Amino acid sequence: MNCFVTKKPSFRSSLLLALVALLTGTLAACDGVMAQAVPTDRFVVIPVPDPAQVDPAADRAADVEASRAIIRKRLEALGLVVHRIAPAEQGRLVIEVSGKGAGDAFAAAFGFKGDMAIRLVDIAVPVQDLDQGIASPGSEVLVMADGSGPVAVKRVGGISGNRLAQARTGFDEFTGQPMVMVSFDEAGAREFAMLTAANVGKPLAIVLDGKVLSAPVINEPITGGQAQLSGGFTQESANQLAIALQSGALPVAFTLVEHTPL
Repeated sequence: MNCFVTKKPSFRSSLLLALVALLTGTLAACDGVMAQAVPTDRFVVIPVPDPAQVDPAADRAADVEASRAIIRKRLEALGLVVHRIAPAEQGRLVIEVSGKGAGDAFAAAFGFKGDMAIRLVDIAVPVQDLDQGIASPGSEVLVMADGSGPVAVKRVGGISGNRLAQARTGFDEFTGQPMVMVSFDEAGAREFAMLTAANVGKPLAIVLDGKVLSAPVINEPITGGQAQLSGGFTQESANQLAIALQSGALPVAFTLVEHTPL
């Protein structure tokens, strides 16, 4: 019978193996850090012209500058490392980032402008006028985000998205569909409670980026300072909207004109 005896490693050998393992782990960690320290993608975006601006050039420059911090918040919330957001000619922004799936995350950051408001529905406008885009004085006609038809909403008397304090994702307890729950600041909560108390039985439009997400009827005063945004979201799009709202609304919309992997 052959017997094999395994020699127990010496202290020096064990120490050497431990040092090799430590060095290997350290190098792997450094590789990960270096990957994050170097930009992997460069994007160039340009603001979309707004015909309502009085001084387009000056207003655009101010909007682009104000957008830089908001864009950084959105990209970082989506898991990217932001290396540079720099102005360029014609109001463009050059944005360099690193991270896995940078292209998809970048598109998600600009998926919503994030301009949200809660506005009263003008139920006095006849259907035939709505179909022609005609609203009463003090109101305007907006389209439903799902394409189901036009809605007349009042221009004043609602709540601006500037009153938002928090936005988070969740699921509707009745339908199980993804939704976004928003919370207002103290002043916004008071305004929302007063608005809903004075309009029980009437529809309230939740407007995002110029389109109506939903127009639920107010069943009772809402005093908790929260509102639910639903509109056929996927879990991914609900998360994107929550990030957009939490980061703040972009003062101007942007169009991607260049994407260069580095």
